[in-house]
Amino acid sequence: MFVDEYTIRRWTQSAWSHLGLELPCDLHCVCDHLGLNIESIESCVQVPGYYVPGVSVIGLNNYITQSRLRFTLAHEIGHHIIGQATGHKYTVDVPRWMERLCDRFATELLMPADLVREQASDLGHPDRHDKTGTLAARFDVSISAMRYRLRELGLTSKTKTSAIIHY
Repeated sequence: MFVDEYTIRRWTQSAWSHLGLELPCDLHCVCDHLGLNIESIESCVQVPGYYVPGVSVIGLNNYITQSRLRFTLAHEIGHHIIGQATGHKYTVDVPRWMERLCDRFATELLMPADLVREQASDLGHPDRHDKTGTLAARFDVSISAMRYRLRELGLTSKTKTSAIIHY
């Protein structure tokens, strides 16, 4: 099966609707529905998480922040869903295309476009840091993840992060 951003958006919208999800997205409910078990990784190794196909296990590193933990869990759920749909056989080296699709899945599951637009509209234009922070708290994601999502959806302007100096 071919999987693209549109397919991922349909899947995540269906999950919100079918499971009756509310803000912030209850990822444990999603895992329960899919029969996924979550294990804690007691390690400070730079691996935020992993998915073990066949036994339906997701491992999460306890040493990462809560917002990163949620994004990692949503990303690993993406591996489960996308891997099943594409018939992808996992090895140690996961292809970049799969990682990008799983990041997209996590973004769409945690911050659905329509819901972000609705919540942003309720607050007014979210160009100010405090409104972005409010949205991040509502969706239980990092401020940087919400800022990226708002830019992606055209709901805020892209601010300059560095100046270019010409000699």
